[in-house]
Amino acid sequence: MVSLNGIKGLMPCLDSLTKESLLFINFYANGFLTEQGIIAFLSSFHAQPQTS
Repeated sequence: MVSLNGIKGLMPCLDSLTKESLLFINFYANGFLTEQGIIAFLSSFHAQPQTS
């Protein structure tokens, strides 16, 4: 079974994890730039729109 409609067999370990744990399929952006999203993800703080 392919969890996210991708290529079958490409990531078998990830597919097996989706059967045994939580699978989030909807995500929301944490900023306008990639670096804002990475900082928000790593620090658990929302992105600051005035600074990068």
